[in-house]
Amino acid sequence: MKKNTFYLLIVLLILNLQTLRSQNIAINSTGNAPNASAMLDVQSTTKGMLIPRMTTAQRTGIASPATGLLVFDNTTGSFWFKNATRWIQLIDSTSTIWTKKGSDVYLNNGENMGIGTNNPAVRLQVSNGTDIANEEGGYLELGSESNPNLAFDNNEIQARNNHGASDLYMQIGGGNVGIGTGNAEVKLQVNNGTDLSASGGGFLQLGAGSASNLALDNNEMQARNNGAASTLYLQNNGGSLQIGSSSGSTTDVHINNGELIQAKTGSANMMPLCYGHVSANGTLISGTSNVTIVKGSAAGSYYINCTGITSSTILMIAPNDIHGAARINAAYNGTNQAYVLALDAGEDPTNYPFSFVFYNQ
Repeated sequence: MKKNTFYLLIVLLILNLQTLRSQNIAINSTGNAPNASAMLDVQSTTKGMLIPRMTTAQRTGIASPATGLLVFDNTTGSFWFKNATRWIQLIDSTSTIWTKKGSDVYLNNGENMGIGTNNPAVRLQVSNGTDIANEEGGYLELGSESNPNLAFDNNEIQARNNHGASDLYMQIGGGNVGIGTGNAEVKLQVNNGTDLSASGGGFLQLGAGSASNLALDNNEMQARNNGAASTLYLQNNGGSLQIGSSSGSTTDVHINNGELIQAKTGSANMMPLCYGHVSANGTLISGTSNVTIVKGSAAGSYYINCTGITSSTILMIAPNDIHGAARINAAYNGTNQAYVLALDAGEDPTNYPFSFVFYNQ
């Protein structure tokens, strides 16, 4: 009888196992049937379910892990699952630094973010990029390479368009730009430079320090060349220069077409056309480079050649010796030349040293 009972239990167990293979399974303490959509339905209000727990080495050592395989990694303290190609960590909300607000995602928990570095020193640090070029490279690119884009590396900014250099625009929508100041008062304001000298310094430098350059500070302008003072050119290719207010002013000085004028004197050139000191024998002792002197054959006569002399040129002549000539006459003698005649007290022509200044009106 006992033997028959044993055989009956074996038959019932086999029949039950066949049922388990073909139906879903419920594990609970209430006897509730499993949910029809689940192959395994585990129900409890007082207990949880533990899945396999292992170290990272054990997890990564699983041979041919199936896609969707789930384990708990004791090393990282997190769940991992296997997707089609690799293990993916499931991050809980306290471990993630990204926050979602509506359709926006933001980083706002005080952490730094590193791209190309695992030790960022600031809120966003991009490291290990390449030197920037017109065609490619850089640490950060805003825009598409085939369209206008802005690229950065660790010391350059380059506007590019379809692998070529492009124009860089700043504040085209308005606003000022400050360099050395956080409160720019004009379109471009440069503060906190140094006092300039011929060898260096300044607030702004145009050109390389080892070649010709123009430097400015807050009250000076200096032309330099390789650490030394150089020539400063203004309007070198033509045009007028106003010093002070507009050309209609009655108080300021203007340089118009190479002539220095002042409105109170009208349009007359304030600079002399030429000047010089002449010895009694007709030698030019000193003077402007546009002057030559020829001693006339007659006593007391001289011919002064100065480019630009016309019939309206003002000729000013004076003796160099108080015991010399009593009177010196000067007159226009044709294009670019003045004739000078020195006379003694008796009105006789005599050779005397003299000085002259010629002005064009």
